[in-house]
Amino acid sequence: MDDDGIQQDLQLGLEGGDQQALGRAFRALLSEVMPMVVRFEHLSAGEIEDRVREVVAKLVFPESPPAGRRSKLLATNAELARSGGALGHRRIVVRSFLHDEWRKRRTRQEYEQACAAGLSAADIRAARRQRRERRARPVEDVVPSSGTSGVDHGEAGGASDVTFVRALLVKHLPRLKIEYRVAVVLEEGFDAAPLLDELAAETGEPVDRVRARVAALRPGDQDARVRVLYPQDEFPDLAKARESYRKRHERGLKELIERIKGDLS
Repeated sequence: MDDDGIQQDLQLGLEGGDQQALGRAFRALLSEVMPMVVRFEHLSAGEIEDRVREVVAKLVFPESPPAGRRSKLLATNAELARSGGALGHRRIVVRSFLHDEWRKRRTRQEYEQACAAGLSAADIRAARRQRRERRARPVEDVVPSSGTSGVDHGEAGGASDVTFVRALLVKHLPRLKIEYRVAVVLEEGFDAAPLLDELAAETGEPVDRVRARVAALRPGDQDARVRVLYPQDEFPDLAKARESYRKRHERGLKELIERIKGDLS
């Protein structure tokens, strides 16, 4: 399936019962996963090693393995093709796992805080339902209800033209890479909030940190928008961060316009 050493050892260990291969895969995964855990969870030095070992153990020996596989870390041919190889697939799996665990912790914390504030279980369920409903329409939420003028249909169209362009944006914006989407949304003045969970899952960063950077945005502050995608602690060279951000915006906007033109031709 792939010439990646960890992938091969996982197959030999989990599917063939080769304990030596499984041990090699486990040790290699500890080194591979550690930077992602450090970046996502911001643990103290004394906590990192235990947490990394816990994450790898849960991924290699899951309580509820996926159908037909012993572990999600074992990529299928389709997953290898989508992710560009076994390493890319494992990164996606680890990021998703860390984000899911963070979301569960946040849910427990919200429940405990709500109970302490005297809210009922019905109140908590209603709040969660409203949040799910907002997330179910992320693209429509980021597209403005008026003032979109990326495509000119002439003066006679009026509100119907705005509705038409809005529909095209809703259709095509989700097809962009998340980094492109965020850059386009920020630069074109849309609301980026509905995209932040996905951005955090993609980068392996706690969503609260991403939201804090967006909350700190001020009109005209270009560098603050750059830092939404390229935070200072990870990308200290502001000039390089600006250039990377500019490319993301230009490529995303170009792709979006080409997709819209395809519908108009």
